[in-house]
Amino acid sequence: IKQLLNSATKIVVTYPQLFEYSPILKNYRHKIEIIPLSYEVYIEFIYPKTLNGQLKILFVGKLREYKGLKYLIEATRNLDVIVDIVGNGEQEQELRDLVKATNQEEKVKLHTDVNDVELKKYYKNAHIFVLPSINEAEAFGVVQLEALSYALPVINTNLKSGVPYVSLNNITGFTIAPLNSTELQKAIIKIIDNPTLYADFSRNALERAKEFTTEKMVKKYLSLYV
Repeated sequence: IKQLLNSATKIVVTYPQLFEYSPILKNYRHKIEIIPLSYEVYIEFIYPKTLNGQLKILFVGKLREYKGLKYLIEATRNLDVIVDIVGNGEQEQELRDLVKATNQEEKVKLHTDVNDVELKKYYKNAHIFVLPSINEAEAFGVVQLEALSYALPVINTNLKSGVPYVSLNNITGFTIAPLNSTELQKAIIKIIDNPTLYADFSRNALERAKEFTTEKMVKKYLSLYV
């Protein structure tokens, strides 16, 4: 690895934390370039959202242990919300069993085999996006970019990865401790109880999303090579 890094002119990382928490990369500070991952900009114009009606929470991603979905299900147990969990994965049946065990079958729904057209509807209809991942297997969370581009405030977790870099604490949503359903519940309640804060998060989400367009990513790579 050191031979490769020594021979490199530049070293690209997709988020600052990758450099900050790497004992190897710290020796190559002068070579580091940060070029984040990106998302495709949707054609329709998205306006900032406002809270109206029952809060709708969205998760999109693989149904796997490291996603921390059991903490989301536990967090919503006593809340008047709707939760849409969109994705496929080996944890599907375990999550369905947990929804049943916590008596949330009417408000927590798992949606598998969702196509792109259906996915856009889930993003449009949601009020907030939650990514409750529990460890650094969640390296970046591109789904956060999609959520931000739909003006959705994001609740994510404070991991030593790119997750808290994408959606910023107290700017585009809340960043909470992982493995903590109580803190997640408090963050959801804080959003429900503060429509003004929600509106600010929604506007900031749209602005933050503009920093991660594919066009900007391509330009950064082109400037690196020129």
